Amino acid sequence: MHLLQYNTHLFLDTLLNLGPEYQDELRLEHIINRINASGADIIGLNEIWADSVKDTIIKRTARSYQYSFYQPNTDNFKLGSGLLLLSKHLITKPKFTGYTDLVGSDAFSHKGFISANILAKLDGKVFSYWVVITHTQSGASPADIAARRVGFDQMWSAIRGLPFGTNPLLVFGDLNVIGESGGRPTVGYSWLPSG
Repeated sequence: MHLLQYNTHLFLDTLLNLGPEYQDELRLEHIINRINASGADIIGLNEIWADSVKDTIIKRTARSYQYSFYQPNTDNFKLGSGLLLLSKHLITKPKFTGYTDLVGSDAFSHKGFISANILAKLDGKVFSYWVVITHTQSGASPADIAARRVGFDQMWSAIRGLPFGTNPLLVFGDLNVIGESGGRPTVGYSWLPSG
């Protein structure tokens, strides 16, 4: 299985509409072209804040990625989750879980994680893969770090409840964790399971 993850930073069609500043329309075209050329089996995208942009990506990559999932945003005063899952293989049991503790600018979004079962037919056999895509609390302030820890605890609790058994589980996305500082693992890095 080949996996592709990208933090797109696309604010096109949102209330913030930072698109012109970051050339979102042009970058969206390039992102769609790269997705179509990637050959990846599963794609997890972050920071696609507007549902209309997610729908554009889904429509324009549907030849290669006939399966997709995102949680529609129903709140006009906040950004959505920013998450989009695309797959060449059947997506079953998709679920979005929002983080309960977001602070700072992240409190104006619905960040969380998507969990889903991917059923891949390879060489006449069906294989089950569980995926979790996330975008955790950003920032380095004590409040940001505390909120990120609550989010990790929430995500790990949900993962422990998934029925993946001996099937592979892939967790990916923008974890907002720096691995080490001064040659030593950071506290945030120590929260990540090792196996």
